[in-house]
Amino acid sequence: MTFQPQFQANRWTLTAAECYSNGCNCSTCDMPLMLETKCQMKRIVFELVRKFGAPDIEEIKQKTPKGFTKY
Repeated sequence: MTFQPQFQANRWTLTAAECYSNGCNCSTCDMPLMLETKCQMKRIVFELVRKFGAPDIEEIKQKTPKGFTKY
């Protein structure tokens, strides 16, 4: 038996929404290059879609504070 952490995906973020719009294609994403471990964004995106449905990227951009770095 392996440990499976439970993700607490509480809201769509700009990074998660962009991952969703990219089709969770890690080969075209910069995030895996910045991480020391395997990227878990695909799991988070699936959980967010299950909980909240597809993201509205324009609405998320409006709610994102000015000067916020997406990663």
